[in-house]
Amino acid sequence: MTNVLVTGMLPVFGRSLEPGFNVFDVMHHGFHEKQISNVSRWLLEADGSHRLGGTFMKILIDEVNSQKTGGEPLPDSGYWGRHEVNTAAVDEPTDIADLVLESDATVPVVENYFTSDGHAHSYDGYLAYGLRPTRRA
Repeated sequence: MTNVLVTGMLPVFGRSLEPGFNVFDVMHHGFHEKQISNVSRWLLEADGSHRLGGTFMKILIDEVNSQKTGGEPLPDSGYWGRHEVNTAAVDEPTDIADLVLESDATVPVVENYFTSDGHAHSYDGYLAYGLRPTRRA
């Protein structure tokens, strides 16, 4: 597929007229957290093989900035991403975040589930991980 074709099709994926449309259903990819994290991390790579540059990172960071109260907006580029990252402090039980985006100054930490799925996900732990010295989360 050419970039023009893919770029033209992407907006359609995001606004189907059918209720309950989900591009992961079409891909038969599944709903397991790790699968979603893998696809998300790939889409967030500006130099990913999808050849869409930083489009998805910009969309995510724009959404974060629209929900954020106070402070400077987060930059919408310059991050490198990892998935399934242990964010727990030393001597604490494992606490896996689905996605961690890092730059020299900012660390957004993403959990795919709105609420904990019973695996000890901790908002406070994610925040502490992101706020390590000289960074904001």
